[in-house]
Amino acid sequence: MNVRDVEPDRERLRRDLSALGIREGDHVVLRVSLRSLGIRRPAETLVGALLDVVGPSGSLYALAFTRQFPLPLRGRAVHVVFDRDTPAETGGLANYLLGLPGSVRSRHPTNSFVGVGDFARMTLEDHGPESPLFDPVRRLAEHHRGKMLLVGRLFESPGFSTVHVAQHLLGFGNRTVGRYGVRYRLPDGSVGLYVRNDAAGCSRGFHRFYPAYRAAGAITEGRVAAADCMLGVLSKTLSVDMEILRRDPTFFFCEDLGCESCRRNWDFYQEAAWRYWPARALRILRTARRRTLQGLPAFVRTRLPDTWTTR
Repeated sequence: MNVRDVEPDRERLRRDLSALGIREGDHVVLRVSLRSLGIRRPAETLVGALLDVVGPSGSLYALAFTRQFPLPLRGRAVHVVFDRDTPAETGGLANYLLGLPGSVRSRHPTNSFVGVGDFARMTLEDHGPESPLFDPVRRLAEHHRGKMLLVGRLFESPGFSTVHVAQHLLGFGNRTVGRYGVRYRLPDGSVGLYVRNDAAGCSRGFHRFYPAYRAAGAITEGRVAAADCMLGVLSKTLSVDMEILRRDPTFFFCEDLGCESCRRNWDFYQEAAWRYWPARALRILRTARRRTLQGLPAFVRTRLPDTWTTR
């Protein structure tokens, strides 16, 4: 496939992105389900269209997160060392950006960001092992052109990362701090041990902020190719997040009573044991059933009763 094959899609995306509200000089954090776009070579085409729109004075970013392990490190985890070339576990777009000439990656050992554009280097250069996890988002929220684009899966993988920034700014303590880490490459080539000093947790409840964003004029909504999208102004979404979480620190919790991240890990909240543990046990059983089903041949799965393959 050559450039001419994707140029019509790229032109269509340029129009859609401009209609959504992206402008020249914007600095845009991307959370993208590439498959939802319904186009050929979606990472290359979307990034090309975005760079066309934001121009040389703008920049693009993606979450390039990597693995962490329980401490003390054991087994395979002892041999894992994060460096600039470690593949991201946050999707194809992040890895595409990591492979672009001139892209920059922050030095945070578990929650690195990748960026493209001259401004990205300044945004990411100080994001290292001692930094809060989402500090690049905080820095972009301080810039009047800082935005975040959600593409597809607006409810399956919801929300704006300014919620995590608000959690940190409001001092929400988390019981997992100090319990996880990973080895990482230092600038001089030696290897250090990163110990988690910040935590963000589950984001499956972040869609609950959407109505407040709309009321505050913090987001615009539309479609890019075949995908439903939201574009948020980071300064405005962060303001909404701060206001809501000051009133109700549990507002971001997901609906799953068995979610350890939401219901047991935050210092300010502990779900009652009689509610949490039955829900937790049910969640574990459902996860085990799903993994068992995934391991069965397709012809076996198609012959199972519907009650086995749903819920």
